[in-house]
Amino acid sequence: MFNTATFTVPANTNIHIDGFFSAGWVQQIVVESPAGKQTWTSTANSNNTLAGQIQFKTGNAEATVSVQMSYMLQGDYAPSTVVKIPLTDPALQGYVIGGQDGGPRPTGPAAINTVVLAFWAAKY
Repeated sequence: MFNTATFTVPANTNIHIDGFFSAGWVQQIVVESPAGKQTWTSTANSNNTLAGQIQFKTGNAEATVSVQMSYMLQGDYAPSTVVKIPLTDPALQGYVIGGQDGGPRPTGPAAINTVVLAFWAAKY
């Protein structure tokens, strides 16, 4: 689905996931990971609002995480346009995942209405 970003986390890794809302209407972020499924829903006027946080450690095998982003459109959830941008810091690995709704697009990648930061320390 185009409103979902998926990534793999290495084995034996502590990961931290933060979700944020910045919109004047209802947004939804669904995160599925080995820690379970969490759904974060905003209300209108959520400017730079923390949606939720997840921390977990992967087991002896790598783990898959999926992030789905949607927004309320005429009483039902519609898929957001989602981008996955790799972190470029040498000390951290992970992604910024952003969702943009059906309104006017910002300049550059769509990452304005819903944002998830998923990161873990780089292995040496």
